[in-house]
Amino acid sequence: MMKEIGMKLSSLLQILTTAFVVLTAVSALATPIQVVDIHSPYSPYAPPGPNNPYRGVGSGTAYNIFQQTFTVGKSGLLSGMSIYGERGTFGSYTNQLKIKIGNANGWYSGSWDVELYAPTSGSMFDLTSYNLHINAGDLVTFELGHQSYYINSGVYLVERPLVSLLNQRVSRGSTPIFYPPTAWNNLSIAFSTYVTTDPDVKPENPSTRIPEPSTMSVMLLGMGLLAYVRYRNRGKK
Repeated sequence: MMKEIGMKLSSLLQILTTAFVVLTAVSALATPIQVVDIHSPYSPYAPPGPNNPYRGVGSGTAYNIFQQTFTVGKSGLLSGMSIYGERGTFGSYTNQLKIKIGNANGWYSGSWDVELYAPTSGSMFDLTSYNLHINAGDLVTFELGHQSYYINSGVYLVERPLVSLLNQRVSRGSTPIFYPPTAWNNLSIAFSTYVTTDPDVKPENPSTRIPEPSTMSVMLLGMGLLAYVRYRNRGKK
């Protein structure tokens, strides 16, 4: 009688362990994970030359409007962004940021998917609420610049050209003059983007997603228990 109960308990433990391992694996694949996509920071200590793409210069946005276009590397939700800069002419870190998904035809003057005021101190700001679904290979354009005094910042331009960087000079006054945009294709704005894996957007290859170390440890523990139960049952037979 006791032997039969023991065998039933062992079978139940084996079933529960198998279910635990499967559910853990599925959860690891389904849980959204925020990852860095584009990472183009500014390094003030890097020596000049082609082997140091993150060396650059600061440029204020009180009299400049920049439009940076880049290619998305990872599919998902564009959930965050960091722009690297310093205090501008009027002592501010904030800047007007506009984002458009899918533009690469010169200077963009249409409607934008996002318009907000963002810090250029390198801190990440949240874009999750805008639901910017992107796929690897998409082109994204963002604009930095202001149409008013006293709200501007300095941004870093690094020697790491991406798709394109356009600059428009603005003469401030009662009637601002906007000069024709020019291409600065040997530079790009220093920025980083963050993508959250999104079930509504097909990732490049879901099977290549690697679970976090803690999840992997629990999975290995579960598989170890399963192997032990099988070994124990085989020994009893």
